[in-house]
Amino acid sequence: MKFAKVVLANIFGGHLSIKSDHAAIGTICFITYGRGKILLETVKELIPDIAPEWPILVVDNASKRGVDEYLEIKKLADATQHFDYVRHKRNIGFQGNIGSLFELVETQFFLIVSDEDKPSIETLLHMVPFLKENRDIGAILTSIGTVEGVKPSQQWLYKQQIFEKGDGIGLFGLSGNYITGTIYNRLLLKKLNIPERLKRHYYFSNRDYPHQYINILAAANTRTMFSDKVAVFEGMPETYEPELFTEYFGNFSYGARLDQFFAFRDALVEAFDDCQNVCLPNELNISRVYESYVTLCNKYQRIIYTTQGNMYIRNKLNLKITGESFALFCIAAVDKLPYSKYFKDSVAETILATNHRWLQESSHDHSQRLKKFRKLGA
Repeated sequence: MKFAKVVLANIFGGHLSIKSDHAAIGTICFITYGRGKILLETVKELIPDIAPEWPILVVDNASKRGVDEYLEIKKLADATQHFDYVRHKRNIGFQGNIGSLFELVETQFFLIVSDEDKPSIETLLHMVPFLKENRDIGAILTSIGTVEGVKPSQQWLYKQQIFEKGDGIGLFGLSGNYITGTIYNRLLLKKLNIPERLKRHYYFSNRDYPHQYINILAAANTRTMFSDKVAVFEGMPETYEPELFTEYFGNFSYGARLDQFFAFRDALVEAFDDCQNVCLPNELNISRVYESYVTLCNKYQRIIYTTQGNMYIRNKLNLKITGESFALFCIAAVDKLPYSKYFKDSVAETILATNHRWLQESSHDHSQRLKKFRKLGA
């Protein structure tokens, strides 16, 4: 028996009818593009352990590479209970693929897994009683483990923590750049209209990190959670070491980072506006939005100085001036926010101090990273 009730175009241009399974509380959702080979290996391993409580859905974003493997995945889905495959008629972008899950899935919760990673069905089954008892939690970031033979780059073990409504905007909302391991309460977030709000930003402000926009708004409107349970394992990624990238243009350019930062700033303001509506007056603390803003500034200062620092240097950018210009951008971007006159001076002081710290720390390791470049023949 299949698990969702929706009609979708499949790879052959026909229609795929997916039916509901009442035993399911969540859906394991693989979002995929062009990695059919590695995903096929993963689903073959998972099929013997598929459980009705956590059916599997593969959502293919109109891949042009690995088509034969995706055809094989579809055949397996057709022949396997609690397993479905959907292919979009056209590529709707990363943000569109994420947003589509809120329509494709019918279970209350769903787990997002990147196509090179592997979920732990055993862990997810252990989480079922907790999810049934905590249907007011809007989003969960689960821990990410590693397997032997895979160099960890996304491994993260959270300390168990539940945030009450409005408390997790900065810490929860700005964590989890890597989307694997995120669990969303589909029913609750749809009731709050958060997926629809994301759609308004598909092609503008939240193209690169749409899930973190959802996380920020979820934290403002619902309880959220860091889970110490390892629900996913990091697989073998395609080459992904952003600190070794040499190409300037793309999601990691300085201009792209400014756009991402600006989108996050607006999301924080939007979340605070939500808190004004859903939090009790004695729970509303305007200083939280500025604490969250400082956290955001620190996050992107670290990215500019460490993660992308060598790329900027190799493209003939003065890293010190680039970092200082970003600090000034952060100060400019807070100047006109609500109640900023009470906070902007202390925020500016913190941003400048953080800029100095990251500059000092980055100067010690750039030479080592450049040596790694040369060793790899970059």
